[in-house]
Parts: sequence; C-alpha cells; structure tokens
Amino acid sequence: VVMGSEGVPVQRQVTSVAPFMFEEPVQRLGVSGGTAPFFALRLRRPEGRSPTHFLGKDLSHAFDELRFYEEALDIMQDETSGLAPLLS
Repeated sequence: VVMGSEGVPVQRQVTSVAPFMFEEPVQRLGVSGGTAPFFALRLRRPEGRSPTHFLGKDLSHAFDELRFYEEALDIMQDETSGLAPLLS
C-alpha cells in the first residue's frame, strides 16, 4: 500500500529487486542532506549493464518517496511519454 497525494492509501504493486543480484557488503555513500542513506550497489552479473548501474536507498526512512519512484518507473516504461528520456 502506498499513500496517495491526499493521504489516502492506494493499492499498488511495488517493484522488488532480489537482493542476491548484488554483491555484499554494500558501501554506504557519504552524501549531505536528507534522512535516508544511499548505498553503492554492485551487480554480481552485470549482463550488459555497468556493474554500478543501481543505487540503493533505505526507504524505511523515506517511505513516502516510494510512490515517486514507482511513478517514474511507469513513465520510463511508457513509450509514448516524452518524459522517459529525462528519467532514464
């Protein structure tokens, strides 16, 4: 469940990524501002991507941002969206 813009819960499928795809341990990144830490992730099997293609974020401190990331993913997957290049 993700909170809608009016604070009303909205049922939505949340994209999950298998943790075994990444090397351990992960490295916490030193960034300023915000409350949710970021982590440098390395793919175990990049298969055509850069091993550092993904960035991790602890959403337990920023759960409200999950809706933004899911909507951005929808836009990137929509071939008719002119915004996709800005988000990819």
